[in-house]
Formats: sequence, C-alpha cells, structure tokens
Amino acid sequence: MNRVWIGALCVLIALLTGCDTGDDGPQPIPPAAQLRIINLVGDSPTLLLDFSSNLIRAIGYAESTRLTPVQQGTHLVVVGHENVLDGTPELFARIDSFPVNRNQEITLVAHGTISDPVLTRVDEVVDTSPGENEAEIKFFNAATGGSSWSVYLSDDPNTTSINGLSAFNLAEAAQSELQTVSAGEKRMFITASAGGDIVYDSGPFSIARGNRLFVAVSDNFGPGAAVRALRVDRNGAQSFSDERMPGALRIANLIAGLGDVDIVINGSDTWTDLTHATLTDYLEFGADERDLDLVVTLAGQPAIELHTVDRTLVSGERATLVLAADDDGNVESRLVTDPTRSMSTGGQIQLIHAAPQAGVADVYIVIPDSNITFSTPNYQLPTLFIEIDTILRIGDYDLIATFAGTKTPIIERTLVELPANSIRTLIIGNPATEGGDFVLINSDDTPAQ
Repeated sequence: MNRVWIGALCVLIALLTGCDTGDDGPQPIPPAAQLRIINLVGDSPTLLLDFSSNLIRAIGYAESTRLTPVQQGTHLVVVGHENVLDGTPELFARIDSFPVNRNQEITLVAHGTISDPVLTRVDEVVDTSPGENEAEIKFFNAATGGSSWSVYLSDDPNTTSINGLSAFNLAEAAQSELQTVSAGEKRMFITASAGGDIVYDSGPFSIARGNRLFVAVSDNFGPGAAVRALRVDRNGAQSFSDERMPGALRIANLIAGLGDVDIVINGSDTWTDLTHATLTDYLEFGADERDLDLVVTLAGQPAIELHTVDRTLVSGERATLVLAADDDGNVESRLVTDPTRSMSTGGQIQLIHAAPQAGVADVYIVIPDSNITFSTPNYQLPTLFIEIDTILRIGDYDLIATFAGTKTPIIERTLVELPANSIRTLIIGNPATEGGDFVLINSDDTPAQ
C-alpha cells in the first residue's frame, strides 16, 4: 500500500477521532479484551482500521488482522478506504460508541459494498475452556445479494454427502452460535438452501485441540458457485487449502513465425488452429481436473510438438497460459493467475511481457497525449513473461512501451479506458512476421456487474 495514502488516512482518522497526534504517539494500554477485523467488502481496496488511535491496521480483501489486545471501555472505531476520484482517504464506516468489556473476543466483519457498507460486530468470550479433545467453530454469512446459505459440518473428512448432517441456516449477515466440536479432521459444505445441491466443498481440514475457527461464507469472484468460504483463526485468515472448486484456463498465443498451433490438454484436442496474437475464451476444469498436461503442436500436425508443460490450476481462480517463441523457434510459457475481483474505487491493469525480440521494455502509463520525452518509466519489464498488476484511479490512460533506455516505441501509444470496476489485460508480443510490428492483445476482462 502507498505509504502516503496510509499517512493521509491516519490524518483523517486523527481529525475524526480528535486523538493526540503529538510526538509521543499512542500510549500502551493494558489488555482486557481481544479485537480483529476481517475485510470481506467485495469491491473494496485495502481498508484501514483505527481503534481509538491505538490500533491502526491495513487489511486487504479476504484478510484479517490478528486477535489483538484492546482496552476495556467505550471506543471510537473508524474504518477508511481510498477515495474514487483523487486517491485521498474516505470514510467507510464509523462507530462512535463501541463498548468493550473484559474477556470479550470481538470480531468486526466489514462486508457489503463501498456504496452500501456494513460493519458487523460478533462477540464471544475469550476463554470458554473447551474440553480436552474439543475445539470451537462459528459460521457467518458475509456474502452479498441477500441470499441465505446453509452450512454443514462433517466429522468425516472423506465424505462428499450432507445426508444426515444438520444445517446451520444463515441469512445475510447472520451468524451461528459458537459450536463446540471434537478436534481433528472435518469437512464443510454449503448449499443454497437446506437440503439443496452442494455449491461449495471445503475439502478435508483440521481443527486443533483447543482452537477456535471463525468461518465466513463470502462472495466467489472466480469459476464455480456464487460463494466460497474463508477460515479465520487468531493469527489471520486463509482459504481452505484443499477446497474443491473448479479452475479456468485460457490461452494467449504469442508464438510468432511458426504458424498456427493446436493445444492438447490431457490427451484431448482442446483448442485448434490458434493464430498468432489470439486470446481464447476461458475453459473451466472441474475440481478433480485441475492438473493439466499441456502439449502445443503445429496445427493439424500432432507429431510436431513445440512445447510440453504440466500445470495445476488454482482452485476457484482463472488463469492465462501465455505462449511465446524466441528467434530460434523455442517455445516458452508462463501460467499467470488473472484478477477477477473488480474494485469500485478504480480500474486494474494486468500487463504481460511476451515479446522476446523486444528485450527489456520500459512502460509508461500516463494521461492521454502526455509527452514522455523527459519522463521516467512507471515500470520496467526486464525479462520475458514478467507481469505487472496495478490499480489505477478511474479515468483514461495512454499505455506506451519502449525499448529500454530509449523513447523508441515497441508498440504504438494505446488508449486504455479504466472506468470503475474495470479490469484490462494487456499482452505485448513479437511481430507476426520478420520486420513487422509488435502486437498488443488488449482484453476487457471486466466481470459482469
């Protein structure tokens, strides 16, 4: 995160809270309770939490702070985010009177959207003393859209059925009671309604003896169903490591000078006759099909293999396999995980270097029609398949790529429009033929709103 933005937000929080901004800074406070915040605001940038000027934390999406000691009493809670127009801090939510009692474990869940923010407080007792071989788990529905979801927890990590399991039925922003369960291996499922089809499967996971899990049903922005789950413990948040979700793949063919190609995946002709500078649509692979054996051949000539590679798609994510060839015809590839979550506070650019003939590239992202004669590049792409992911303010930009250390363009100046929630993928490739122009794939990957 930009340090200037953090500093500016701290100033905003100081003005809102009337806190002491003297040289001594916040003073240590005796612990009496514990607090954390989880960011599940679907279209948010990084959020920043201030708790009576004593607890300032930056939280990315699907992240949580650690459980941190806080003082008993009444506090002011301020959560900020980056402003849409000029990048300055803006208030997301504020609670003027936030009581904290001794021995409370407080979870603040930031959810909803930037335009319709929700900050939900979930209270538990810090020390509930589960039994010797017991643990605890709680469920919360942070998904947007007003839908209710049913959660099932099984003691059998190998089951794939909800038969015989009791449902925790959660309306939007609703929570279950804290559940005491046996420690050990578990599996969790989510359905759209009690007894309905399974839309999410956590895969096997474990809860250690004496531990407590907070599980949030959250929006899913990748392939699969509308929701997935996030597990949160006292140290932070993470996805379920063996969750059973599909992955999706597309091909960016920047192989120049060798002719059209076919892509064979796990023995099947998946894409055929791909021309140079082609970006395919995504193809979804099921949870049990994400291990891929990919072979690139000349089109219609399966015996002439140009490239072979094994890749595993990330559960619940979309990815692009970028292909390029050097002057000797050697084909290389890189699997790039694509951004799928849009942000209402800005636009996103994913820029990929797939032009071996260009060498090191300087990249400028500037106001349209700007003169870059005396400008320093925003980015430098030193080697093949280096990728840039950046979030920019809403607006129009010129993308300029030049040979390193010069102002000689690799590609022509290109206008990139970035309205709110937009995602753009830009891939630079070699000329189709010797002496031709370098190419640019410019794909609008903005999700449907």
